[in-house]
Amino acid sequence: MPEKVSGFHINKFIAVQQYNTNLAIEQYKSSKKSTSFILQTICRKKSMGDTNKAGYDNIHEKTLLNFNY
Repeated sequence: MPEKVSGFHINKFIAVQQYNTNLAIEQYKSSKKSTSFILQTICRKKSMGDTNKAGYDNIHEKTLLNFNY
């Protein structure tokens, strides 16, 4: 009979999966030679620098970032 998995272990697994997904996106971006657009949610920060240079979809909200490589 399988052991019961605690909520802590499930949350830890989800966190690891998210970390691995982020790593995969970073590797994809660095290995891609042609132009590609990757949409990624970013944390809200008080000073984000030049929003036009960064390529925000919504300059006021600053929640989505368009990656153009």
